[in-house]
Amino acid sequence: MAAENTTRIFGSTRRRVAGIGQGTWKIESSAAADAIAALRRGLDLGLTHIDTAEMYGSGASEKIIGKAIDGRRDEVFLVSKVLPNHASKNGTLKASDIAHVTENAGAYGVELSDSDIAKIDAAFPRGKAPRGLPMI
Repeated sequence: MAAENTTRIFGSTRRRVAGIGQGTWKIESSAAADAIAALRRGLDLGLTHIDTAEMYGSGASEKIIGKAIDGRRDEVFLVSKVLPNHASKNGTLKASDIAHVTENAGAYGVELSDSDIAKIDAAFPRGKAPRGLPMI
């Protein structure tokens, strides 16, 4: 997997994450089987940080990611971003609300464990909008 010198601590999560991630913008433009195979190959090579967003392919990206990480969820540090219309204090609070995150994840075939939920709560305490995302 990822060598020690290719990982970094991800902000307040204190989790060690691959310094180079797999982007998924426009991944839905590829054949689903090819996109899934590419993401899985990246995981095999230690690229365990996968980046997506609510707006990528209107959710198609997340469906592909869900299939690609099926059975490998514990290996993946999955990062998402909010839609531009959620880019306000209240919008960010809603988008980062655990019920919203869990519902969206389930819709895309990504199951969140209790540990995932605890990490989200630690990074984004309920009722408090984040001032900015941690940089790696």
